[in-house]
Amino acid sequence: LNTVPITKIWEQMNLAHDYDANRIWIVNVGDLKPMEFPIEFFMNLAWNPQRWSKDQLADFTRLWAKREFGSKHATDIADIIAKYTKYNGRRKPELLDPATFSLVNYREADTVAAEWDAIADKAERIYQDMPPDARNAFFELVLYPTKACAIVNDLYVTVGKNRMYAAQGRASANDLAARARALFQEDAKLADYYNHTLAHGKWNHMMDQTHIGYTYWQQPPSNSMPSVTEIPLPEAAAMGVAVEGSASAWPGESRKPALPGFDAYNQQTRYIDVFNRGKTPFKFTAGSRSPWIRVSSSMGTVEKDSRLWVSVDWQKAPKGSAEGFVRITGAGAEPVLIAVPSFNP
Repeated sequence: LNTVPITKIWEQMNLAHDYDANRIWIVNVGDLKPMEFPIEFFMNLAWNPQRWSKDQLADFTRLWAKREFGSKHATDIADIIAKYTKYNGRRKPELLDPATFSLVNYREADTVAAEWDAIADKAERIYQDMPPDARNAFFELVLYPTKACAIVNDLYVTVGKNRMYAAQGRASANDLAARARALFQEDAKLADYYNHTLAHGKWNHMMDQTHIGYTYWQQPPSNSMPSVTEIPLPEAAAMGVAVEGSASAWPGESRKPALPGFDAYNQQTRYIDVFNRGKTPFKFTAGSRSPWIRVSSSMGTVEKDSRLWVSVDWQKAPKGSAEGFVRITGAGAEPVLIAVPSFNP
């Protein structure tokens, strides 16, 4: 699948043209079939480099989408094409692993997965609105590459979370193991549809290349499911707490839990996960004695996981550096006191 944004193609070939490498351009495209869009851009740029400046690249994508699928969805289709190649350009799908995106810092893994989900959902909606005679082409050019890459990114993020949650003792780790297996099967089914059902098998074998389970530059002999962990769960409820910025869980760690810092410039919102280490749901309470610390929920019931959002009321926050605490209580565990550091110059 295409992993090179046309912005990168333009940057490299414009550089070549500026240095008078303008008689013969040769491009290695690998498989022709899934590379229709970038090949066409490369050929158009080679034919008339002055026609497509860096400021016109979005126009090229939109005009291409309009020509292929009409004006109704051209802008949205162009957005999908630009974003899926951009997302693949920052990390190619075959180079992903469960630790590629951080699960604890900056909500990176969740943000990446959400970005992929957003464009895959948009592509699905447009596909349903396509006239029947355009659906095969849309599936090949837009929906399949977007959805296939979204699944693989989701798979690796899910496996990463499964391993971290299992180490924390979360009951939901087992659900994530099952979800990872389902995503692995969904990837296989999507490729099978492209090969055998789409256009009555016209493009059979085009999506045979393995892409999951790379350990070095060469493709693996077969797609291999990343290993997941399942943990035994007691019947009784037992509260666990995890905080943004750390892979640890409490009770159970000697060092005290603390959220990443809050400051008046960025006015961050941070999360605390209250989770179950057993099978029986339990009730929890959450709060702070510091009137400047806000918690999204003061109580609730946890079956598997519950996420609380912590923020600071900067009108009430102490001046300078300060520290308050959020206290979490729940079944089967001692209360957990989480530090909330703030900076309000």
